[in-house]
Amino acid sequence: MFCVECGKEETLFKDGMCINCYIKKNRFSKAPKNLTLSNCPHCDSYKHRNMWISESFDHIMQHTIQDSFTVDNQLNTVSFIVDCKEKKGNDILCHVDIIGFLEKHEVRERHTVIIRIMQTACDSCSKRYSGYFEAILQIRAYKRKLTKKELTTLMNIVETLVNNIAKKGDRDAFITDTGKIHGGLDFYLSKNEVAHIISKNLHERFGGELKTSPKLVGRKDGRDMYRMTYLVRLPVYRKGDFVSISSSFYIVSSISRSRINLINLSTWKTVTYSNKSLEDVTVHGGEELITDVVLVSQSKCEVQVMDQKTYNTVEISKPISVSFDSKTVKIVKLDDKLFLIPDNIFKYYNNDQKV
Repeated sequence: MFCVECGKEETLFKDGMCINCYIKKNRFSKAPKNLTLSNCPHCDSYKHRNMWISESFDHIMQHTIQDSFTVDNQLNTVSFIVDCKEKKGNDILCHVDIIGFLEKHEVRERHTVIIRIMQTACDSCSKRYSGYFEAILQIRAYKRKLTKKELTTLMNIVETLVNNIAKKGDRDAFITDTGKIHGGLDFYLSKNEVAHIISKNLHERFGGELKTSPKLVGRKDGRDMYRMTYLVRLPVYRKGDFVSISSSFYIVSSISRSRINLINLSTWKTVTYSNKSLEDVTVHGGEELITDVVLVSQSKCEVQVMDQKTYNTVEISKPISVSFDSKTVKIVKLDDKLFLIPDNIFKYYNNDQKV
């Protein structure tokens, strides 16, 4: 059979033409001459398929171009080669090669596309910079103000938790504003779900109590809209505090949502209480109460120590049979009673809460 185009005697492919003439006679891809790609100037995300995505410009551009092309389904094993070099203002000139195969014959077509970059705030940044928030997270402490160390630790924990939620794909997770008020912290958060997750996390870490209260702020699509307030009230005691219960003295070794672990300073044994049972505990203070004293002598049951300022010596009973190798030991004075402190207690001061 003869090809109607080239006249050669060839195996005809389609429409009376050999495959080479059929490829030359037809176009297998279509593309728009101009494309618009929206870019957020605040977070540098790009809009693709009606979604804002935080990916590289080259990656987004490749997918935007591929989505805009129409490729004949006769082609198989199709690939795109995008080359963008020329730029004028917000316009980028791109050469796009489409390569595919018609049976075993390669088909290559080139298109020129101008991509216009449009600067526009994404939905999340529009909310963020307009002061939008759905929930307030309040962190307070029972009968006391939060210390500077607690304020710093809590600030870092909340910021890290919000960032982790955002990194997992929730672009609408952010802190709108933060304030120090009434000896505590207020966080204005973009979503109720974010505030709920963080408040539960803090409650599990630090104990105390967790309360929620809704406030009607309007209606949307026939439904009532509420703004939630989450109050996390930390206990009166902190990790590392010296406390007394009845006539016994302890150091707080760990706190969770429902319980508190204490080390008895007279026995160095650990005891556990529920948080609710310690509402009337007496807090004496923290590491500022600890004093370094010189170890003068020691026996199986007690040590003799000397105050480095007054040079007064005193005997203190050992809670357990232990031998001190250092020249100094640490003690704490609580209600005129002196207690030896084991070295491992200092981990409660040096290990901050980690995310």
